[in-house]
Amino acid sequence: MEEPYIVKFFRIRRESIECFSENTAPLTMGNFIPNQLCKAEVYDNKIVITPVDPDYCLPKTPLS
Repeated sequence: MEEPYIVKFFRIRRESIECFSENTAPLTMGNFIPNQLCKAEVYDNKIVITPVDPDYCLPKTPLS
């Protein structure tokens, strides 16, 4: 497996999820939750973003 050039950690923001699409189900089903810590890995031909803690609890307030 190739090694990533860059690995960064960030917290996904509510605005990022809402701007992704009117249908946020693919992100929330993929365990992307607002304020969750995520990892971005940059490779030659792709960027892989994964939640660091996939068991992060859903927020009390809905996205919409």
